[in-house]
Amino acid sequence: MKTSPKTYHWLFDKKRTRVFYKQKDYVDYCIMITLCFFLLHISYSIHNPVGFLGSIICAYMLVMFPIRHGVNLSAPILIRRPLESVKSVLYRIVNIKSTWVLAIVLMLSDNCFIFLTPNLPHNSQLMRYVALSLFYIHLVYISLYRTLILFRHLQKIPHIQEVLEQSVYSKQTSTIKSTTSEIIFAYLTGLLTHIITLTPWYMTINLLYFSLISAPVTLFLSCLIHQHFYKTKSDWYYRDHWLSHHIEFDFVYLHGNHHDTIPSGLIGVAGNGFLEGFLRHTLGHPTTFLNPVAAFFIHNRTVKSDINNHQYIPGVYPFVTTLETTHHSVHHYGNLAPYGLGLILTEKIHFTNCPEKEKSRIRKLPKAYTEALKLDESISGYCRNNTKFKQYKELVLKFEPKSAESNRPVG
Repeated sequence: MKTSPKTYHWLFDKKRTRVFYKQKDYVDYCIMITLCFFLLHISYSIHNPVGFLGSIICAYMLVMFPIRHGVNLSAPILIRRPLESVKSVLYRIVNIKSTWVLAIVLMLSDNCFIFLTPNLPHNSQLMRYVALSLFYIHLVYISLYRTLILFRHLQKIPHIQEVLEQSVYSKQTSTIKSTTSEIIFAYLTGLLTHIITLTPWYMTINLLYFSLISAPVTLFLSCLIHQHFYKTKSDWYYRDHWLSHHIEFDFVYLHGNHHDTIPSGLIGVAGNGFLEGFLRHTLGHPTTFLNPVAAFFIHNRTVKSDINNHQYIPGVYPFVTTLETTHHSVHHYGNLAPYGLGLILTEKIHFTNCPEKEKSRIRKLPKAYTEALKLDESISGYCRNNTKFKQYKELVLKFEPKSAESNRPVG
């Protein structure tokens, strides 16, 4: 894979690398949560139960930051370096891929078709009702799944404490005042992230129109666009994620929430923080602007997979399912790289427990996606046999031996 670090690592200013929140971030954090609050009310309104729930969680987050990190009142980044936020958006615009443009064109074409043919039976209100129903079904379905995982975690608190104390995460365990509160915090972080990440989709459903007549065509084209996104997703995600760790504004305001919890699937949505979810699904991810039926199935698969793929506490439901197929676990145990998707799905084909249907699906996906880890190896110098990954594998072997065995290639 011929790639250059300059393509992915360029900045207008010097790097300011961040991995965790600090006391000095409190004022910035308060501003960020306030922005989340306004976004929720602009998107859902105060009378919507989803917006109200999100607002309650925002208040909870404001209370928890000083308890978990302390407070050091200092001038926020928005005052110290106001242009950093503008540059952050500019970086995202430059990083937009063709699939996002195609999705926008598809959505606008459908709306033009409705506007130019008002006498045809488009049934736009029916389509909006269907789209909103799918939106709420998705949100409830994923929230119930996340809540099930919460209860399973609460049932295994001593086990979770033991795992974290024996991992590279042990440096952070000394600051944990209550494992129970950290589990609940992770759950509410995932729930709020999910609610905010869906705001672009919710606004698209309510502000734009979908035609029943053109639905079969837009559904088919949406599937093609999503399939094509697999070819560019690795490139897009690497750059976006790298920015989130090397621009201080990006980390504090966008991505930091994703690293502010224990390494549990409870936080999973799409690998993003609160406002980062809104930004990525407005300027980057095409799903928001696709046919609502396609968007429904894509969101279901994406979020559920992200929850499962972020379960890095072995021995706790939904258990470790990606030991040999992704190196993202290393990133959540304190390492910066891999910045990309970290996938090596081609390894899964050789697993003893991999169904033929799954093997067939993997073979059909582009190698840029199934072997995404190679991008990190080429650009960031990531080594797949590094010490932290070996330590994580030993942790899984000890606390979840069945999963370690089933995630091992044949022979």
